[in-house]
Amino acid sequence: MLASLSWSLSEIVYSFRPHHSRLGQIWYWAATTFLVLLILSWPQQAALQPLLQAMLGLYVGYFRYHNRPKRLAAFTLEGNGRGRLLAAGEQFQLSVRTRLLPQVVVLHSEQLGWQWLWCDSIDDTHWRRLCRIALKAQRGESMVGAGSELNSG
Repeated sequence: MLASLSWSLSEIVYSFRPHHSRLGQIWYWAATTFLVLLILSWPQQAALQPLLQAMLGLYVGYFRYHNRPKRLAAFTLEGNGRGRLLAAGEQFQLSVRTRLLPQVVVLHSEQLGWQWLWCDSIDDTHWRRLCRIALKAQRGESMVGAGSELNSG
């Protein structure tokens, strides 16, 4: 019975519609608060220290504002890491730089750059599917389905 199934996960297209992540917001504000407290607690030994703190604060603020991850729009993703943004129709391919971390998947593609998806931004079933695809992309595996256990760690 199982031998008659000739499809693989790469033929199935999954649709993901991420929504606002409360966990992502908490981590964003926790990191920003930590950086601000770190700057404010810097030792005041040199005469130029306040100026250095102000410059570092402006730099960190600018960096956090302009380089924060943007919310990823709805997209489709195949088991082999090929995907398409639904709104723009732009296609992308996940790279081996994709990372699966606790509570967050950091997707990377040459077309989209880095995109962060938190576990609470999609439902549990889609989260598990996304984790499997991301792990496969991270490992650089090119095959899913029958025989894929030969490539897995």
